[in-house]
Amino acid sequence: VVLSTASVPNEPASPRKVLNLIIGAVLGTILGGGLALIAEMFDSKISSSDDVERKLGVASIGSVPLIRAPNLFGLGQTSPADFLVENPLSAFAESVRYLRAAIAFSDLDSETKTVAITSSLPDEGKTSLTLSLGRMSAMSGSRTIVIDGDFRRRQLTEMAGMAPEIGFIEHLFGAGQLSDAIQKDRKTMLDILPLSQSGHTPHDVFGTRAFDDLLSRLRSMYDLILIDTGPLLLMAEARVVAGKVDKSILVVRWRHSTTVAVKQSLNLLKAFKADILGVTL
Repeated sequence: VVLSTASVPNEPASPRKVLNLIIGAVLGTILGGGLALIAEMFDSKISSSDDVERKLGVASIGSVPLIRAPNLFGLGQTSPADFLVENPLSAFAESVRYLRAAIAFSDLDSETKTVAITSSLPDEGKTSLTLSLGRMSAMSGSRTIVIDGDFRRRQLTEMAGMAPEIGFIEHLFGAGQLSDAIQKDRKTMLDILPLSQSGHTPHDVFGTRAFDDLLSRLRSMYDLILIDTGPLLLMAEARVVAGKVDKSILVVRWRHSTTVAVKQSLNLLKAFKADILGVTL
């Protein structure tokens, strides 16, 4: 017996697409937000000036932007120090100019003449920044000298295009006159105290009386003395020189340097009684 005829449905009973989409969107938002929060909590990289002040508890003295290569399709490599000279009104040049001003006005009671620029580990940008800062200072009319103090890599000497026979080490230990060791930068009026490729590097350089005498002599000759040191976590010499100069700047590479490494470097600087001007990103 047929009690009633079945009605033809206007839409499928399953799946319920609209409801499923709503449930999926809600669950996806909750899951995505949770993962983002977890990633933020465990992110140990330095990403901004706010990170420098919040995570490290030290002053941020500027951020230096990346340089885009002008070559075809953005390929090739541009030296930051060369880019500075060729583009004095660029954002990069302006950031270096700001850093120079931060050094000049870092201490109103006494003049800041000697500055060590260092980093936690290699390849964080300190050498490029040191040469760029030296060139900017020289271009502004200040008597400036840059010392290559990274004995193992000698990158600043190579970046400046120099291959001296008599350099920083030779003069320090009596093998050459200071006038013979100081080289003139090929693009600016900057003086550079480079490292020779063949020179023997003693274990202790910055801890010697000879270095103290050299630093005292350079103070009477220049308005600003910049020292490119080795990485703090790898070279003990970098910690020693940081304790002898007026100010120290720690360079941190964006989204590369870790909070743990930078905190270790800051603790080392404090242990050697270095006067930390701040961190540059």
